Amino acid sequence: GKYPEGMTLIEEVLRYREQKKQSEFLDPRRVDEDGRFRASYSFRPTTGRLSSSSNPRGTGGNAQNIDRGLRGPFKPDAECLLLEVDLSQAEARVDYCLTGNKKLIEIAHTRPSEFDVHKYLATLFFPVTLENVTKNERTPTKNIGHGSHYDLHLNKLSELMLKQGYDFSPKQCGVMQGKYWDFTEGAIQAWQQRTRMDVLRDRALTNAWGRTIEWPWDHFGDDLYRKAYAWRPQSDIARHLNYAWMQFDGWLRRGEYKSKINLQLHDALIVSVYPEELWNVMNVLVHVCEQPHMYYGERLVIPAEIKLGTAWGLGDVGEWKEMPMREEAEACVEALSSEQG
Repeated sequence: GKYPEGMTLIEEVLRYREQKKQSEFLDPRRVDEDGRFRASYSFRPTTGRLSSSSNPRGTGGNAQNIDRGLRGPFKPDAECLLLEVDLSQAEARVDYCLTGNKKLIEIAHTRPSEFDVHKYLATLFFPVTLENVTKNERTPTKNIGHGSHYDLHLNKLSELMLKQGYDFSPKQCGVMQGKYWDFTEGAIQAWQQRTRMDVLRDRALTNAWGRTIEWPWDHFGDDLYRKAYAWRPQSDIARHLNYAWMQFDGWLRRGEYKSKINLQLHDALIVSVYPEELWNVMNVLVHVCEQPHMYYGERLVIPAEIKLGTAWGLGDVGEWKEMPMREEAEACVEALSSEQG
């Protein structure tokens, strides 16, 4: 904030980079002749996450890291709506279970409709009330929490903020991080210390699903420890979502439903759903995503948030923090049909 002219220049550079990136992504050659964007998927062996890239024909691309501003052109199949079911703050909930801290574990069990931890933290970082928290306060707060969990250094945090258009110096990030440490009662730092000791002793970690990773030859140091902090929550959520995906896909096939899965993100599934199948599809997809599992001594249900729209990310038909009543969901679809009719 000391150099407004510099920040104006940085904003222009960021805008140019973003527009250049978008123009490259929107190259018509990425789309097949039938209008579909097809990616090639592979597993990341360390975490079990899926990663995507261009398909063997050279079209498509990374389907899991598409700019939010470019999601609108992605439409559902003909006669369908696009249903997105997202695991709410999934990695953070696992992190909180790993700490063993009573307050953080209680937050891990709390549904987003009841309490938004990022909004609450924003009131500690900025002069704003809970009711008036906007994206401009919530997003930096989310970055501070996520970056702190995985030991992202203050210079890197500041750089991450700047890429998103937020002007926070490393010192300012440090102040916010200090408040976050106070909020977590030092439990995140204690968990990180235990993780380092586990790696030093065993050169291995085991996640909540019984999967083990080993680092037999890696040098001890910050790079290895950061990998270790991130591995359990990332591999846990990858296993959780992949299992839900397989169950849901099997259910669709057995029931001979016409709806189909279009995309898997790291913590979400996106489905082209026919209106007459909506309730059953939504109900089952939320159910398999919210199946409880023992995460480090806690039987945790990771809540699913729901978005229904005429395009990816639009949510113009309906958005819910938890499973709606059938009448409410069907009324939203009927309202859309009336508008279009």
